[in-house]
Amino acid sequence: MNCGRTFESLKKALDEKLVTEKDIDKALRDLLRTKFRLGFFDDNRDNPYAHISPDVIGSNEHRKLALEEAEKSIVLVKNKNHVLPLKKDLKSVFVTGPQAANEEVLLGNYYGVNNNTVNILDGIVSQLSLGTTINYRYGQLPYRKNVNPIDYVTGGAAAADVCIAVMGLNGLVEGEEGAAIASEHKGDRKDIRLPQSQIDFLKKIKAQGKGNPLVVVITGGSPIAIPEIYDIADAVLYVWYPGEEGGTAVGNILFGDAVPSGRLPFTVPKSVNDLPPYEDYSMKGRTYKYMEKEPLFPFGFGLSYSKFEYSKMNIGAGPDGKITANVTISNTGKFDAEEVAQMYTSSPLAGKGDPFYSLVAFQRVSVPAGQSKVVQFELPEKAFMEVNEAGKRVLRKGEYKLWIGGSLPGNRSTALGASKCQETSVDVAKLFR
Repeated sequence: MNCGRTFESLKKALDEKLVTEKDIDKALRDLLRTKFRLGFFDDNRDNPYAHISPDVIGSNEHRKLALEEAEKSIVLVKNKNHVLPLKKDLKSVFVTGPQAANEEVLLGNYYGVNNNTVNILDGIVSQLSLGTTINYRYGQLPYRKNVNPIDYVTGGAAAADVCIAVMGLNGLVEGEEGAAIASEHKGDRKDIRLPQSQIDFLKKIKAQGKGNPLVVVITGGSPIAIPEIYDIADAVLYVWYPGEEGGTAVGNILFGDAVPSGRLPFTVPKSVNDLPPYEDYSMKGRTYKYMEKEPLFPFGFGLSYSKFEYSKMNIGAGPDGKITANVTISNTGKFDAEEVAQMYTSSPLAGKGDPFYSLVAFQRVSVPAGQSKVVQFELPEKAFMEVNEAGKRVLRKGEYKLWIGGSLPGNRSTALGASKCQETSVDVAKLFR
């Protein structure tokens, strides 16, 4: 599939043996298979996709799906003294921050426009009772110091029953090269921290407060390191670019109509200094698989309003030549909630060329408060294989370590509040014999 002008060079690359006809056939086969599934070569009378009514666009059914996706993707990384969920009948709420009423943060990159989006400010306001005093001020320019030094915001924000500050990035700084018009680096990021102007703004609010909660909502589509904000905020949520119902989803999470269950899809380092320079494509020191330095937030991490415990882990040979792994998940908290159970493996050569950890399976499971459920994974031999120096997938000799839990195994996850993983060791090769 052509993106840009690459296709024009394909014949020359073939002549120079930079690609082979087999490479082209493989790429074409994958593309055509998708087109066949979409009915591109069928008569419209036989193609169900040709008869979809325009009424489905923006339909209630699709908006419900957009809301569900947004709610399940929001990641809670701090909730000091269970400040969340908030009560809906608070006396006063102050909403501030450059992304609170910004529709841009709903959309991210590569999007279609919609005539009925719900921004984060709208989602918060819709949750509050009629007797609540709600103040909103933009407060702080997103990527530089305020031009006007007069501050009408931080004192009132600090004095409210709760301040909800919606900070973070949008596509103007981390978007497509030409679309990132606020970026000095054409959409690349030289630093992974929040902009200093946003950090200073939040510190100023906290410094004037008298113990009232500061809840920080962070938008963006990439790892954003927030060590200073984590220290001063009472609650922190990463909400990403949450789509047309994003504001509704954030409001539902903040005020308890939904329970957070999202997990981080990447590692958030403490600093860009913890990452090796891009001098080659080596993965050493990068991602949860090879990173030796302690992260700010581990891959797979995310908190809930409830509490989960893992127990009774069992590993054995299963049907169809697969390994089965069972674990019991107990909801010991007060909220009916969903948990994302994750299974990781580590080969006998972990840290010696092989990854420290590899995520091999995960399941989202709903567990009512006070109840338990058994989760089972069925894994083929390929799930445990590593690639040797010859480029072939092999099972390592010796014992593999296996973990099942709600986050990446390790001390950092549990220190942040994640459930402790169940762990065992097993000679995987023997189970597949």
